[in-house]
Amino acid sequence: MMKLTSLQKRVMSYPACIFLCICSAIAVHSFVIPFDFAPGGISGVSTMIQHMTGINSGYFVFLLNLPLVIMSIFLLGLDFTIRSSLAVVTLSVSFIVLNTLNFPTFVTEQSILSAVVGGFISGVAAALTFKMDSTMGGTDFIAAVIYKKKSHINIVWFVFAIDIVIAIVSIFVYQRGIEPAILSIILMFVSSKTCDSIMAGTKSAAKFEIITEKPEIIKQAIYDFVQRGVTLIPVTGAYSGTNRYILLCVVRRREIPHMQSVLRSYDCAFSIQTNVYSVYGNRFGSVSKKKSGL
Repeated sequence: MMKLTSLQKRVMSYPACIFLCICSAIAVHSFVIPFDFAPGGISGVSTMIQHMTGINSGYFVFLLNLPLVIMSIFLLGLDFTIRSSLAVVTLSVSFIVLNTLNFPTFVTEQSILSAVVGGFISGVAAALTFKMDSTMGGTDFIAAVIYKKKSHINIVWFVFAIDIVIAIVSIFVYQRGIEPAILSIILMFVSSKTCDSIMAGTKSAAKFEIITEKPEIIKQAIYDFVQRGVTLIPVTGAYSGTNRYILLCVVRRREIPHMQSVLRSYDCAFSIQTNVYSVYGNRFGSVSKKKSGL
């Protein structure tokens, strides 16, 4: 199969971005607005303004994003801004068109179900847009700037923190008690977790740090049953002064049970398991360069 060139991939990303923005607009139009709660971000602010004024949220999505688009030109580059601006325009127009066409809405007595489904659709759309080196505008622009300056920060959860504030404000807008805020938080949590999982993708893994005085036995067991390499680091116990070793090993998610099974077989080891979201090299893939904030 012939590989696509860089230019072909870039061209194909535009219709894909448009499609994902339409899906995101449908998630808000069909699953959020009918139940009177805010989805978070600028879309959430626009939805609340629509509730108060009766003016379609698509207009406010466009207006509120304008200063962020200008900021993006200088901080994130023209190419990134063009794709993100296309997403903003598509999102705005989609809200207006869906409302004009009276696009079907999700009708159910279980409002929590609408928050879960809407959050899942929004999370998938946002993650795939991120992967195409773009955003859907709003707080994503701010997150992209922060990620460019401090790449160790998890931008998905940064956006989630901002959205919590919007959820609290929605209590006073919809005046239905705490229910709108709870539905907003559920939607945003599902969206963030979905987006985070997709962005991690096949690069996610688990890191094991095993402290032991008998490294050779455990190392060989990992070779035999997990078939992963191990890095051996000599250390000294701060309190006892005893010489020990740390065995450092990174495994894929599906290999975690095998690793845990090995460790349960030995009482001479103290182990720490942590999740890692970007692993490159050897059998985990290569590093790809990124030109923009994401």
